[in-house]
Amino acid sequence: MSDAIDRPRAITGREIALLTGILILAGLNLTVGQSQNGIKEWDEARHGVNAYEMATSGNWLVTTYGGSPDLWNLKPPLGTWLIAGGMWLGIAPEWALRIPSIICALLCIPLTMLIGCRLGSVKVGLLAGAMLATCFPFICLHGGRTGDYDAQFTCAILAATYAALRPPTTATCISTGLALSAAALLKSFALLPWGFSVFLLMIINRRNAVSWLLTFVAFCAPVVLWGILRYNQDGGIFLKTMIEVDLIRRGSTPLETSGWSPFYYLGFLGDRLAPWFPICVLGGIGAAIAWRHRSASQETSRSWLILAAAALPGIILFSTAKTHHNWYIYPALPAILIGAAICLTEMFRRGGSWKWIALLLIAGGLAFQEFRIMKHLPKREAVSQAELFLRQCPLPVGSTVFLPAAPEPHQWERFVIQAIRGHPVRTCVDLADFKNIASHHDVFLQRSEGFEYQVIPAN
Repeated sequence: MSDAIDRPRAITGREIALLTGILILAGLNLTVGQSQNGIKEWDEARHGVNAYEMATSGNWLVTTYGGSPDLWNLKPPLGTWLIAGGMWLGIAPEWALRIPSIICALLCIPLTMLIGCRLGSVKVGLLAGAMLATCFPFICLHGGRTGDYDAQFTCAILAATYAALRPPTTATCISTGLALSAAALLKSFALLPWGFSVFLLMIINRRNAVSWLLTFVAFCAPVVLWGILRYNQDGGIFLKTMIEVDLIRRGSTPLETSGWSPFYYLGFLGDRLAPWFPICVLGGIGAAIAWRHRSASQETSRSWLILAAAALPGIILFSTAKTHHNWYIYPALPAILIGAAICLTEMFRRGGSWKWIALLLIAGGLAFQEFRIMKHLPKREAVSQAELFLRQCPLPVGSTVFLPAAPEPHQWERFVIQAIRGHPVRTCVDLADFKNIASHHDVFLQRSEGFEYQVIPAN
């Protein structure tokens, strides 16, 4: 068989209704309260500044911060293009910042369902989709509700995974390569473990030499073209820094984190993905035991092999790297949820007490995850008083806003003033320096440690 997964049966009207309900629920989880959300300091506001400066400067190749090439945000430009494109089209900055994540998070749900349907059944696909639609970390934490790139990255990896499991036609091979190139242009070296996962899936799917070549060319063409164009801008400074920091230092040093533990991601999954992660682990152990005793079907064993290939390389590699962030392993979440869905539907199929246990776990798990989302929204995403002031304070028309240069202005401050208020932002040493360089209509924002502001005019 050339296709690693069987074609599912046709979906019924009731299942279409469930699919629609799941997508509506996901849409509500991703959008409710967005207009009242504060801009996050890291990394969301930095991405917003990069995108706003790109959209207004017309330089669509180099990401800048404060008008200079940004050598802190070392990601390729695809994520910035998506946000800047919305701003260029006239979408309100707060929405332009987050719409790419919202759309990609929504797209992840049908992709997860399609893979789940083919690895298990339509019921498995629907249940896995419902789990992802209510998945607390994926929705709220550096995910679908924010202006970060992790929902987009997960969507690209899922698209590559699904294409890699399809029959190796010209279209699916090119689609696999292009999806992987999109992931590389979103988060550069973060692609490595997930690219290896797709490589394993292509082996499972028995791709021939022509299929491998098509995939490789489709992957390399956009990435190499961007690399050449970016190299021509600065002689390779950006690319060199990207390799040194995002590959070498993040792998060998705990950047932006307090420490390192080889079990960090297991703790994260056991907490934030409860009860789905323990259920998936138990189901995987049971499948391995059944395979060892030759009591599992070939299709069941292959499904669990595919799920392991999709999830484990990323979890293992990022566990060995010294820098840990929860969102690094988000592309593994759909495979974990599909595994949990397979386990629960098998329990339900057995009937008797197993059926009621499965129902209790499904209902309780979905309710628990949805409760965490609902609890998070008002508690963690309220607009701060400082941001409200920046949105509403009286600023002269056409004025440039000066902020003290040390410490560096907060990212959300710059984004609110630049993108939402439409005022250029500059930095100066102190108030005396501002008086020497400012025009008559410019203002200086004097900021205290408690983020209380005083607007000081140049005159």
